[in-house]
Amino acid sequence: MAVLICDLSSLGAGIEVGLVEVLDDLRHQGWTLIGAGGAPRPLSELPRQAPPADGIDPATVFDRVLPVPDLPGADPRRFAFLLRESGTGPKIYVDDRPECVAAARRAGLDAHLYRGAAGLRAACMSSSVGV
Repeated sequence: MAVLICDLSSLGAGIEVGLVEVLDDLRHQGWTLIGAGGAPRPLSELPRQAPPADGIDPATVFDRVLPVPDLPGADPRRFAFLLRESGTGPKIYVDDRPECVAAARRAGLDAHLYRGAAGLRAACMSSSVGV
């Protein structure tokens, strides 16, 4: 089973149009969805740019939220923790910070720069990690 790890700080500005739908589609395709870090407030309270389709609550989109140790974003120990705590199976990591994507790749994760919901879907579907 494939695992998608999303850095929650990437969502700090709000839930992008289409993101909840992409995450829901991935879950229905068998992906395990993990939020990494901690949102500054519950995901359900983040500002929305548009309401989610079909009443999906973003607070329930992730299967798990991993509270990442308080380390700088690109610290290798952060990615060692994520690899250790995110379970078995192939993993994709997404973040909107290029330095974190590079650090995740150095740690052995299939990492992608978050550039929106459509890009996330494409990364997951084109990756060798996909289910």
